[in-house]
Amino acid sequence: MAMDRSTIWPYFPRFLIARPAATVFDILAGVHGLLYLGESTSADQRSAVSTVVASCNKPSSKPYRLCRDQRQTNEMGKKSRRAKGAAADVSRKERLQERRERLLHPAHPDQPYENDIEDDSDERGNNARRYFQGDRVWFYSEGNSDGNNPNTYRGVVSECIDTLVGIISLQSKMDGTDEVWSVDIQDVFPDFCDVTLRFNVGDRVLCHYENGWVPKTITHLWPIYERQFANIRGPDDVVPHYKCGSDMSNIGGYTHVAAPSDRDSEIMKHPTEFRFSVGQSVVFNPSLAIGVGKSVKALEALDSWGQGVVVRLDIIGRSADCYCVYECSFGPTGKLKCLIVKDNDEHIALASDEPRERLIEAISQDCTPKHLSYLTKMYSMDISMFRDMVVDKAIEYGSYNTFIWLQENYSFDIQSVVDASGNNLLHQIAKSDGASCFIESLASQRLYSDDPTLRVTSRHNNQQTMVSSMNSDGQTWLEILVDRGDARSFDIALSRKRQLSWSLRPPYVFNWDRIRSLKECVQRKNDFTIQTIFDAFERSCGILQIYHRIESISFSETEEELLASDELVMLREENNAKTNVARLLQFVDDWDGSSNAHISRDTILDVVKRGFSQLFEVFYRVDKSFFWSAKYSTEMNDDNDEYIQPQLSMSQQSEKLFGDGLLEICIVGHTIRDYYGIDHNTPYFVTSRLISSERFSDYKAFVAVLKHEAAKNHFSVGYNDLLQYRIKLSEDAESLLGRLKMLKYLTSHILVEVKFVLLAMRHRQCGVLRWMVEEKLIDLDNDVKKFGLSVATFRFIKCLPSMSMGSFLCFAAVEYDDLFSLQWLCEIHGFPNSNYMGMNLLHFAALFGRIEIVGWLRTVPSWDSLVNEASTYDALNGAYTVHIAVGQGHTYLADLLLDLGCNEKDSRENGPEDYAMRAPIVKSISFDCDYKFAFVWAKNRIGE
Repeated sequence: MAMDRSTIWPYFPRFLIARPAATVFDILAGVHGLLYLGESTSADQRSAVSTVVASCNKPSSKPYRLCRDQRQTNEMGKKSRRAKGAAADVSRKERLQERRERLLHPAHPDQPYENDIEDDSDERGNNARRYFQGDRVWFYSEGNSDGNNPNTYRGVVSECIDTLVGIISLQSKMDGTDEVWSVDIQDVFPDFCDVTLRFNVGDRVLCHYENGWVPKTITHLWPIYERQFANIRGPDDVVPHYKCGSDMSNIGGYTHVAAPSDRDSEIMKHPTEFRFSVGQSVVFNPSLAIGVGKSVKALEALDSWGQGVVVRLDIIGRSADCYCVYECSFGPTGKLKCLIVKDNDEHIALASDEPRERLIEAISQDCTPKHLSYLTKMYSMDISMFRDMVVDKAIEYGSYNTFIWLQENYSFDIQSVVDASGNNLLHQIAKSDGASCFIESLASQRLYSDDPTLRVTSRHNNQQTMVSSMNSDGQTWLEILVDRGDARSFDIALSRKRQLSWSLRPPYVFNWDRIRSLKECVQRKNDFTIQTIFDAFERSCGILQIYHRIESISFSETEEELLASDELVMLREENNAKTNVARLLQFVDDWDGSSNAHISRDTILDVVKRGFSQLFEVFYRVDKSFFWSAKYSTEMNDDNDEYIQPQLSMSQQSEKLFGDGLLEICIVGHTIRDYYGIDHNTPYFVTSRLISSERFSDYKAFVAVLKHEAAKNHFSVGYNDLLQYRIKLSEDAESLLGRLKMLKYLTSHILVEVKFVLLAMRHRQCGVLRWMVEEKLIDLDNDVKKFGLSVATFRFIKCLPSMSMGSFLCFAAVEYDDLFSLQWLCEIHGFPNSNYMGMNLLHFAALFGRIEIVGWLRTVPSWDSLVNEASTYDALNGAYTVHIAVGQGHTYLADLLLDLGCNEKDSRENGPEDYAMRAPIVKSISFDCDYKFAFVWAKNRIGE
């Protein structure tokens, strides 16, 4: 289709400058000469834009007429997939036509059309997301979208069939036709934006550009086709809100600018009226004024408000980093100049204003609490004399800052603001003309911020929260907004782009009865905009209930208890369960990491770590990619040197996180380490030595003694934690059975590699080791070299020896401090007869200071032969067990071995004291600490 400059706008061809998807917003420039403005624009982006074509003429009133052949390539530069052969092409067209016909005749509302939903990520394509009935979207529909009317390319999903999405445009809904348009899924992206905007077409505004502001007039709302579709996937991605132009200014050859948000930092109202005129005497705040030339130092020298005269209004240009309302002269000669940024009492005031008048005006302008405190202190005002008037004015003008000021400085309880009709503060705000100003501030306050906040979602004396309370007429504040037709304030309150709507948290704060009542109120109002706002909010409430229930799982709660809970009823619906699961996963995927939502994929991924196999399988069947593409993390269950010599374990305190894929997290499971610090573990080793010095019949008896010791009341810091953790490492975790079910389910589709056996043992998961042997994923009798295992995770083992897999894993268990796996391997495969690098299993345990493993080895029949065998390892040639232990600084273990009758002299007649003097002997497993304690141990034994 031929285009010239007179008709180029609003045709929106995708002439793009390549930009990474992660950039804050793409600079898009075409022959229509559009430029994105905003404080986040980088110099590189501006430079790139300057190389593209410059200007355009007056916008055309024609609708979009983008042809399919103009958009044959996707954003990665690859051609669209096309079936080969004429027959295949005809077949594809027939299938598409059939799907379109199905979309144009949607199922009855009571007939769920998505009850057979399965994972269809391959057919949808890598870049396509799921859409569901009722989702609000932006879309491109050739011949239907009119660039002058956003409601023709903004709509609601009617139905989804394969790669086609049936959409009813907002314009069609407004007209009452509900016409369904069939749109390719690649031409649809989610709409997370507010329904309403602050400005309209024709409004005069100021747009921020680099270090200045330019006057413009809004020409188009929601010019989304200025943005590349594929880069808009989440709620934090930038969607252009306005296109502005129609003035005589020209920015680097661009006559139009697109505002990437509706914030004052990027676009604001261009004032047409000013509080002061040229020549009036004023006072100004020097800390907020901008100096011009020599006046910078003069402003810095002022320790109180300065006096000046207004000399100029409406300063636009690049002389300052912001728009300036006034220019004032000051100083003895009046030749010094300064710029005033905002037209409010915090920045500038009449020199002759009365104190109370200034305070009331500051409240009406929603000045900061700091300024209100300044006024009351400066003029010694007693607020208690007229506090009711202050509160009334704050409600009238919607001054959020005033209530923060009263709350923080005068211990004012906002819960006390209740009139004779039972209207609390929010009810009264909802009735005022300043509602949108107040609710915008309220909705944007952060949950976890150090800044003061108004606690409207907190319960007061076990009563209803302020946001959910009803007045004497049975109305909530949201219903008042609906009755008043205040769509903008209603939109701000329920917008998922702000914090407040997430704080409502149905059913915990704003319960389902309130939501039903609000729904009835919205239906009575019969306002299309308000209805659209509410529909999006209501749809997400049910999903949020499921999410928050899963998020709040207690450690003692079972999967059966979770699945039976009322909050998860949507996952038990016979016809819609899979659809609701898909909606939940897509919702979490959309809002994960968003600055306002506090939604995390980890909440869903925790079902894997907790071993909730039923829930996992339901989720996995619907969306495999959710789990395979995830980044899992948990605290590692590997050896953290907790149970070695205290002086050595203190040197190794560090938090380690494990992050890997789905199979790995099924193997590792949920963290069971629950102690904080290991610098007080000396009492533990005293007990451990006493326990290990006794002979037990088997491993179970050994664990029973540990449990008996744990049942006693101990008050030593860290002692109980270390003891309980050792017991947990000695038994199967509660999540094991569920995780094994998940592994078995996954292995029916993919192969679990042999290498995972070392991952299981490294994280002390004996149950997974048993499962891999039972499933014949590993053969304990085969030579370990045949499996090609990596030794990267070992500290001492650096090569695979010539021994069976079972024997090798016994040595690995000692290095990993996995006593549970070691005893099972010896039971199922037999005690290893082979040595590794000239050391038997007892030598290995001594080398690593494994005092519990040494205690358990006393239960095996070959104990005497282990004790009486000398090492042939190079650095420890001729050494017996006690020499190996003390040579690495393990003096507690050395004392135990001497008590157990181990050889005190090595093959060269050297005693353990000689080895202690040289500690550490094997440098590869030494610690970065002072080994003087071993030297002291030796001296004490010698008697020096």
